[in-house]
Amino acid sequence: MVSMREFIRLHEAVKRERGELYIYFAGCRYGIKVARLITAFERSTGDKVEWPRAFGTKRPTDVINTMKIESIVYRVGDREETFTSLRDLMKRLL
Repeated sequence: MVSMREFIRLHEAVKRERGELYIYFAGCRYGIKVARLITAFERSTGDKVEWPRAFGTKRPTDVINTMKIESIVYRVGDREETFTSLRDLMKRLL
């Protein structure tokens, strides 16, 4: 479980490092991209989609807490790291 406060701290850390965080969910055609903004994207094309089309009225923390995370990719410049859980990523960034 990730609280909204923890997610905001994570978002601020990503912005501070000027990175991009991609959260992929098992069995879902959409993912969450955390960079300067928090957006939804289509996995097959990488294109940005409207949040309500992808996740309805759910907040980012609701999506993260209710769906199974397949993988998390964190990119800063030309460096890329892959994580299997949000907790591992939070240990790295916070």
